[in-house]
Amino acid sequence: MGVGLGVVISYFLLWRGRHFPAFWPQGIVLERLGRATYRSGPDSDSLMLCLQLDTALFRGGLSQSKVRFRRSLPHHKPCPVYALQHPALPKCLLMVQICDSDYSFYGLRTPKGLRTDCSHCKTYGK
Repeated sequence: MGVGLGVVISYFLLWRGRHFPAFWPQGIVLERLGRATYRSGPDSDSLMLCLQLDTALFRGGLSQSKVRFRRSLPHHKPCPVYALQHPALPKCLLMVQICDSDYSFYGLRTPKGLRTDCSHCKTYGK
């Protein structure tokens, strides 16, 4: 009886409402993306314009996103590139390059890993 009461009390006092750091690789990548700021560049900006994607929409869908490590380039130089399956783009993988504390969009891929253009991926707003 005392152990059960102790568990309930410690849950409400210590763990409820607290955010613990990510443990699994997918959580680590998504957490890092959530803290990073967008780095503007010609390729990245044109991709965002073509996809009708903005930073608010991108960040809003991060919690439902999945990182596809088989399609990612974690050893890419100078910064790793991760393939994200974002809810705003269900037909494509959004390649995101993360450097230090900023990110940029690197390109688009099909779920099989082939390069594609944004006309194939546009489903948002339809």
